[in-house]
Amino acid sequence: MPAGSFDFTANYAAMVTLAVAVVALAAGIRKSPFGHALAAIRQDIDAAEALGIDSTKYKLLVHALSAALVAVAGGLFAINFQYISPGSVFDFRLSLTIVLMPIVGGLGTVAGPVLGALLFGYLQIKLLSSSGLRDSYLFIYGAMLIAVMLFEPKGLVGLLRRLRQALFRAPSKRLPDAG
Repeated sequence: MPAGSFDFTANYAAMVTLAVAVVALAAGIRKSPFGHALAAIRQDIDAAEALGIDSTKYKLLVHALSAALVAVAGGLFAINFQYISPGSVFDFRLSLTIVLMPIVGGLGTVAGPVLGALLFGYLQIKLLSSSGLRDSYLFIYGAMLIAVMLFEPKGLVGLLRRLRQALFRAPSKRLPDAG
């Protein structure tokens, strides 16, 4: 390959590898003492500190880890497009989508942001390919957010859990009528 040329396949493989590694890391952290400390801080910071958890230390560590992962993803993003500008990186649609993905997918879960990303990726392709819907993304995203907040606060993951429980729930045994 000539110097300065771009290998899309290698960059795509690096992106997929990073995505899989981040999901695996999130699942591992969730089950670790570090993850338990973060969950305790999220639930009640005062109670967590009363139990001896140094919330400042854990918050700094998780922010540093998050920043490192975002830096690697941003590097791959820049390599993929070979040019970045503030308008492309800080676009309102992109910022809104990044915030909504985990909310619609299911906050506090490993699978939620993945499901949210899949849904929003699909929606974005459909919205941009239809000229009539291209500028209606705010309405559609807003309606999705309102629906999730009103009907399923745990997002798609919560909805899938409820559906699974409803489908695989054993039929209740009724007592015979006392006569």
